[in-house]
Amino acid sequence: MEHVRVLQDGFWERTAIVRDATGRLLVRKESTAAGADSPWGRTALREEIRFLDTVPGLAKNYYPPLVDHWDHSASNGSVGYCIPYYDGYENVSVALRNGSLSQADADQIQCHLADAILEATHQPASPFGIVRHVCDTIEDAITRLRKLPDFASCIDSAELKINECVMPGLSRAYDRARESPAMQTLGSLPTIRLHGDLILENILWNPAGDPPLRLIDPVSVAGISSGPAAFDLVKYASYATGELYALRSGAIKTGPTPGERDAFTYEPAPLPAFGRIDLLSGFESAFEQRHGPRDKAVEHLLDGYFSLVMAVNTHGLQQWGRVLKGILSLNAAVETLVT
Repeated sequence: MEHVRVLQDGFWERTAIVRDATGRLLVRKESTAAGADSPWGRTALREEIRFLDTVPGLAKNYYPPLVDHWDHSASNGSVGYCIPYYDGYENVSVALRNGSLSQADADQIQCHLADAILEATHQPASPFGIVRHVCDTIEDAITRLRKLPDFASCIDSAELKINECVMPGLSRAYDRARESPAMQTLGSLPTIRLHGDLILENILWNPAGDPPLRLIDPVSVAGISSGPAAFDLVKYASYATGELYALRSGAIKTGPTPGERDAFTYEPAPLPAFGRIDLLSGFESAFEQRHGPRDKAVEHLLDGYFSLVMAVNTHGLQQWGRVLKGILSLNAAVETLVT
């Protein structure tokens, strides 16, 4: 394979465009040595390979076929795969932020996304212990965060303040959420096949393409590819509103509030591109038509889970933001916020 250019060089995996012996361009994604033993390295890539190798029915129209895949972990090598390179497609995040996306485009994207996700991907799957997974993940995050002195009061305070809302700290918020109707409802929802990592970067768009929308990089960083339909909606919404982009880019005021004990600030900055273009309401409407009324408490619970998954793998402002968002979301799931 001839290397062409790197698309993403992360800690856990590396993605690049390569050219095979016939001159065809491919995307090669593989684990890095540094992340070989991480759940975001080999394990997650194995799940992606399994997903792409078993895409059913209509969903095959939207996901790339596997051109090649390998698992050399027995000899301490990489795990990875190759898929076609789709020339002329742009990920929706780039199109939005560079100003090339109109509202008409956004409306069409949501229409095609509804077909690709809600109709083609969201098909019945084998039962999966989503409640146990969510609880184990949050408990692990709390254990890891307790080792960081900065977060002691966030975790163990009986009461703290975020912005102007008074609420329990993380440990108590989780205890309440674990026993809440939201957690019970989460466990009762049908298990379906999910994309699992439905963010704007993983949605490719070309209005002249066939199909115009393609989906890449399925399976969540925690290896989730089946569960309740709300999993995909909550993940998509957190990015489509711009909140998570503000957090990731440092466009956020967050952390301890100066001069106040057990008081914290969580204020993502509004990003102009996301205020100009609505990438969410059409997909939300289609979601309700396909899956019925939404349960906001369950969505808050999943939002808290997503935040805490990432909180232990980030640092600085981003880590503070994810911890505080996790606390806000878990408390919102049991409606304990008071002003």
